Amino acid sequence: MISDDRLSDLAALLKSGHRRLTRKYLETRWNCSTPTVHRIVSRSRERGVPIVFEGGSYRLEEGKAFEVPGFWFKADELAALLGLAHWLETLGCGVLEEKLKPIHHRMEELLLQQDLQTIDWKNRIRLLPTHHRPINSDILLSAARAVLTRNQATFQYTGIKDSKPHKRTVSPQTLVHYRDNWYLDSFDHDSGKLREFALSRMKSFQVIPIPAKDIVREVLDSHFGDAYGIFAGRAKRRAVLIFDGLAARLAGEECWHPKQRTRLMHGGRVRLEFPCGSIHELARDVMRFADEVSIERPDELRQEVAGMLLRARSRLEPKLKTV
Repeated sequence: MISDDRLSDLAALLKSGHRRLTRKYLETRWNCSTPTVHRIVSRSRERGVPIVFEGGSYRLEEGKAFEVPGFWFKADELAALLGLAHWLETLGCGVLEEKLKPIHHRMEELLLQQDLQTIDWKNRIRLLPTHHRPINSDILLSAARAVLTRNQATFQYTGIKDSKPHKRTVSPQTLVHYRDNWYLDSFDHDSGKLREFALSRMKSFQVIPIPAKDIVREVLDSHFGDAYGIFAGRAKRRAVLIFDGLAARLAGEECWHPKQRTRLMHGGRVRLEFPCGSIHELARDVMRFADEVSIERPDELRQEVAGMLLRARSRLEPKLKTV
């Protein structure tokens, strides 16, 4: 049986315009005999690849283009793509499931040709989204359309502190997937500021035929990506956390921020330093290690966490006394 990997490799070599694609070169590359090279070339021709042998080497026939769907993928690449297809289904809460079905079925057929079973595929890859909020599939697709077509959009939005929805008109900039939830980085025309909107809090999303206001990538990265967390805004200060005990090992293995500085200290403690803006999201993450972390700075973060601990104690103590 001829491996599809070798067929894919030959097609890739031909596509790249490899100059000395001789039989001897292919025998060495694939560690095979001359008859095997002939069979691979013959099978490739059967699949529509216009190969000619001229001047002692193989090349593509001039003026003839070819594409064989799925032909370029090797077994490990197909396996990775199937995993990606499954991930996308989970990521979009089923939004892309119908769109991906033809591609998914074709990849399964190609894997079966290589004796790789896919019947139990989804049971062998576990994707466990946590704390995700349901979103309307039409809103996700419309938001993606607005971002890619560079058009403005309008929707009804209920913020976490709002009692009723408000109409917003925005110029979408970037669609973001963060901690199993979808967000839209936008220029908000109502406030004249850059804002982050959660798709789960949107209703009546409409793409409108007005060109979006484009914000340069450096400004977007500075506003949305510089500080810790998704709602932090610009980085105004730096956070310094010192972990000990088991938390030191766990925190030392994690990436809290792309620009963090990690330093191993005496006694196995770990020091993390990174830029931060608004400290509310960071405070909740620090609370995971409340009994094994010291907050060196900023003071606002220390005060926020201390307040959360006091409020938690006031809620827990009465119940503990009755136990």
